[in-house]
Amino acid sequence: LCTPTVIGEKKDNTNEVDGDLNFYAKGVRDLAAKNNLPLCDLRKAFVDYLATNNPEDKEKGILTTDRVHLNDVGNKLVADTMLPFIK
Repeated sequence: LCTPTVIGEKKDNTNEVDGDLNFYAKGVRDLAAKNNLPLCDLRKAFVDYLATNNPEDKEKGILTTDRVHLNDVGNKLVADTMLPFIK
């Protein structure tokens, strides 16, 4: 199972759908724990990355091109985070 990533890159939970994405991520985490399933926590990886690498609190451009679609750095973060689960 995987949690959702981001829609918007502000790091203070003020992106328009952060509340929904956090809710969905919690549901996926709970489902994985309840059923003893592996969890690829993409949301945590993205939030942690932005906390460290978005000092200007930009809305886009760190991991996405337009708040939604991943740029090269965002795609690499997904690949690096998922790789241990598919080896």
